Amino acid sequence: MRTSEKQASTFKIRSEADAIFLGSLISCNRDALFKHSQKNFPIALNLHFPKNINPGYPDLLTREISIYAHKLGERKAIKTWLRGAPLKSLSTAEITEIAFFAATHFQMDEGDHSEYGFDCTVSDITENNLALMKGLHFTTLRLSIDVSFAPKNTEILSALDLIKHYKFQEHHYRLYTEGTSWNSLSSWLVFLVKNHPAIIEIIGINESENNVPKINQVTGTMSKYAYILIGDRFFVKNSHPLALLKQQGKLQYIPPWGASHPDIKDSVGLGVGAIGRIGGAFYQNLRTEMEYVADLSEGRLPICCSGQHSNKNSQQQWKLVEQLICLHKISMPTHKSRHPAAKKTEGILEKACKNGWMTKQGTDFIMQSQGLNHMHEICTALQL
Repeated sequence: MRTSEKQASTFKIRSEADAIFLGSLISCNRDALFKHSQKNFPIALNLHFPKNINPGYPDLLTREISIYAHKLGERKAIKTWLRGAPLKSLSTAEITEIAFFAATHFQMDEGDHSEYGFDCTVSDITENNLALMKGLHFTTLRLSIDVSFAPKNTEILSALDLIKHYKFQEHHYRLYTEGTSWNSLSSWLVFLVKNHPAIIEIIGINESENNVPKINQVTGTMSKYAYILIGDRFFVKNSHPLALLKQQGKLQYIPPWGASHPDIKDSVGLGVGAIGRIGGAFYQNLRTEMEYVADLSEGRLPICCSGQHSNKNSQQQWKLVEQLICLHKISMPTHKSRHPAAKKTEGILEKACKNGWMTKQGTDFIMQSQGLNHMHEICTALQL
C-alpha cells in the first residue's frame, strides 16, 4: 500500500461512526506505532475474544501480551477490558490465567478513572460467572442487550437482579437498536435507568436516515434521569468521572472504545481483529485466527494494517473533530494562530449554523439539539 492511500477500506469496524473517524488515516509502517509512544503515561488494554475460538487461543494471547510488554516497557494499565465473548470462549482456569498474566505485565492502576471490566450477554449472567469475575477483582461489567423486543423478558429481569447482588463498582449497558422503534427504545431506557447503570451505549442510532430513534430524542429522555451524552452514543451519569472531564474540556476520543481520560496515550488492542492506538497511530490485528496464529508463532505482532494522520493539517482537523465528539462544540483558534485549513473549517461550521445544527458564540461553535442528529455529517466534512 502506498503511503498516500487512505485507510477507510482497510480498517474493518462495526460502528459506522468510528469508521468515519478512522477514514482519514493513511497507511504507515507498523514501526511508527512505537516511535512516539509516551512511556511515562498509563495505557489501556483491550483483549478481544471472538466466539468459537480454538483451544490454543489463550496461549497465543499471552504471547502477544509479552511482546507488547517488551516493546512498551513497564506501564500501568488504567483500563483493562476483556472484550467480545470472554465468558463463552474461555474456561474458568483460562480467564484466571489471562487476568493474572495481564496484571503481571501491566500493573493495574487504581485511580478514579481506572476500569477493570468484561463484556457479557444476558445468557452469561450466572452465579458461577459473576462470582468468578468478582473474585478476580473485576470492577465493571458491560451487558449487551437486544432492545428489539419489549423489556418484560423474565431472563433479563433475573439477570439484572443477579448483577445487583454482586455489587460491581459499575455496570454498563450496550443496547442494539436495529429494527427498534422510538417507542420501544424509550420504554427500554425508562426501564433500565431504574438499575442506575453508569453508562448506556446505544448502537445504531443515526446510522441511517430511515432509522427512527434519533440522538436528540434519546438525549432529551436521558436528561430527565440525569444522564448526559458523550460522543455520539454514550450516555453517562452527570456525576460520572467522564462527565466531569467533559465539563473541564479534558476528554479524548479513541475509536472504537469511546471517550477516556487524556492520560491514556496508548490503547493496546490484543487478539483477533482487535484495534489499538499507540503513539498516535492506529492499527488492527489480522482478522482470522489462522493468520493470527501464523504471525505469533513466528514471533511477529499479528498486525494487518496501520495508519496515521498524514501531516499537521490532518492532525489539526482531527483535534477539531475530537472536540466536537467529546465536548459537542468546537473552539476555533484566533486568526493569528490559525492553521491553513481554518478558513475551510469555519465555512463548514458556518453552514452548520445556517442549518440550525450549531450556534456561534465568539470563537466557539456549539452543537444544538437538532445538530446532534448530523454529527457524523459534520465530522466527515471536517476530514475531507
